Amino acid sequence: MSGMAGWVDLRHGVGQQANIPRSKVAEIVSAMIVAMSGRGPDGHAVWLGPEVALGHCRTVNSRYDWDEQPWIGEIHGATVAIMYTGQLYNAAQLQQQLAGLGPAPDRWSYAEIIRRAYAQWGVGFVERLEGMFAIAIWDGQKRRLLLARDRLGLQPLYYTLRDGGVIFGSVPTAIKAHPHFTARLDTSALAIVLQPRMALPGETPLQGLHELPPASVLTFDERGHELHRYWKLESAAHTDDFEQTKDRVRELLEGVVARQYVHEVPCAAMLSGGIDSTSVAALVMKQLASQGGGAALDTFCLKFDSDEDAFTSTELRPDIDAPFAALAAEYMGTRHTTLSATMQDLLGVIPATRKARGLPGWGQFDASMYLLFERMRGNCSVALTGEAADESNGNCSYTSVHDFTPMSAAPPRTTRPRERDVRIG
Repeated sequence: MSGMAGWVDLRHGVGQQANIPRSKVAEIVSAMIVAMSGRGPDGHAVWLGPEVALGHCRTVNSRYDWDEQPWIGEIHGATVAIMYTGQLYNAAQLQQQLAGLGPAPDRWSYAEIIRRAYAQWGVGFVERLEGMFAIAIWDGQKRRLLLARDRLGLQPLYYTLRDGGVIFGSVPTAIKAHPHFTARLDTSALAIVLQPRMALPGETPLQGLHELPPASVLTFDERGHELHRYWKLESAAHTDDFEQTKDRVRELLEGVVARQYVHEVPCAAMLSGGIDSTSVAALVMKQLASQGGGAALDTFCLKFDSDEDAFTSTELRPDIDAPFAALAAEYMGTRHTTLSATMQDLLGVIPATRKARGLPGWGQFDASMYLLFERMRGNCSVALTGEAADESNGNCSYTSVHDFTPMSAAPPRTTRPRERDVRIG
């Protein structure tokens, strides 16, 4: 997950307008990092330049995550500072393309890949990245800050503009920890507080706080700021027949699961027993089976202790997930854990969900997901999921459920897998 924060002031230098000493600047950035420390338990660091102050807390997600951030290097003899969150799924391909640009490093990292890509292709390097990421680059030669976000906006990134400067962070919590920003509710955006999914790209319910839209790059230099969209979905006629469509969907799913499943760190999968999560887990099992060695996949599902007595079917949640998840896990042969939560558990973590999101709001969905992630973190640092498949695919892929047969990736088991019931709270 990781988190990053920064403060740039090109007109006065960071802290100089208010006569803030350098030690205090470092304390401010450290406080921004501490405010979102849950995003990066594997270490944090701060770096100061005359016009920029950067901080980062990190979670190790892959073998490319070994270096400390902010990462400091040079481009054309000038200092460049790089921070990122998330993962690049085409890191290996980019490494091959960029290997000839300068001496080979002893060990490749995301930061080294980003530095070489930026030096080679300029701001347009973002168009060549595949993954979920947020990136911040300070270019000392151009005195320019670059902020970039992945195509679908899976990694968060927020900013607020000031006189000659910008303050940014992975989540609003970090920006609110800066003394130059005061959180004030924009009453015209009250609907977003009641239902965050109503927010348009870039919109927040706080005055002066902006979310960097998906597939966008923000550049900030002495001339001001510019927001550029580098990618968008385009509508086109669908000419494939059903069989071609089914094969193409499977090809895409197999490819994306293969790129996203991380072997270097503990990795698991969320499992509800539905089409989306079961397809993902089954394809991971297929991948593990092809590699041999008997590696197993941990899967997790959340249930509520009141489900059996008080569950009411709705359009959003027509059935209880846990029984279907257990059946899917048994069929695939995963190591399955069913986590049990009470209503009091949900109410108890709502303040923590507001802090994690960094914006006002409430809801059972945030709370239940928080409980699930909190428990999963004890076993893994990366988890695959089918979340947001409904929104991304518009349910159109569900029509191929009988022919897609995602669970055929693993043979049936004759014995029940290890399943644990763990109560939260």
